[in-house]
Amino acid sequence: RDNCDREFAEIQNIRAQLTQTLETCRKARERLKTASNHLTISTFVILANVRKRQIIKSVLKSLQLLQNLRSVEKDVTDLVNKKEYFEAIELILKSKKAAAAHKEYTCIADLTTRLQDTLDMTEEKLDSVLAKICYNFDEETFKKLKKAYDLLGKTQAAMEQLHMHYSSAVNESAIEAVKPYLNEVSIEIKFQEMCQSVPTTKAPVCLLNLCENLFLVMRSYYLLVNWHIKNEESVPNSSNVFDIERNVRR
Repeated sequence: RDNCDREFAEIQNIRAQLTQTLETCRKARERLKTASNHLTISTFVILANVRKRQIIKSVLKSLQLLQNLRSVEKDVTDLVNKKEYFEAIELILKSKKAAAAHKEYTCIADLTTRLQDTLDMTEEKLDSVLAKICYNFDEETFKKLKKAYDLLGKTQAAMEQLHMHYSSAVNESAIEAVKPYLNEVSIEIKFQEMCQSVPTTKAPVCLLNLCENLFLVMRSYYLLVNWHIKNEESVPNSSNVFDIERNVRR
């Protein structure tokens, strides 16, 4: 019986230890669950904060872009006034590309139209400067113009437009030279009739003035041709100027 009592006591002891162990495991699992919940919530909070940060950075970037786009028109005008034509065109094209990537913002989408208007006005300014080349060829100005037209992909069109400007320059220079010597004759008449209307006494001075005006145009054209000859290897479309020359001679 003593042996049975000892065995029974040992069993009771083991049972008590198992009960205590189970309780310890239960508490441990509960605490692990609580800790897990806290960690999950913290993770969600961190992810939410990261998301907010990304959104704020995106908004700030868009606001910065909007601010830059709003100043493009003024910046382009300043560059054109400094004869930095390539930089002006480059700024507009980059701005248009940036605006196209953020069309989800209505304000930026509206600016896209303004950027196109700015580009059109800048091209008109380039054409105006190109026309002045016909009267006073400047190598540096022409190089800057050509670089800008290359960026636009309109070099061929610019050369054709230059041809028209030279034709207009010859016509306008001739009319401006003869007009002061007409006696109340309408300038709407043909140039040949204008010349016939010049009084004989004023003809020599008129002819001299006409030659001086045309000389300026031809001098500019001569310098243009020489520039293309010197840069023939580096300018793929340099033959265009010789096409102009053939057309002028017709």
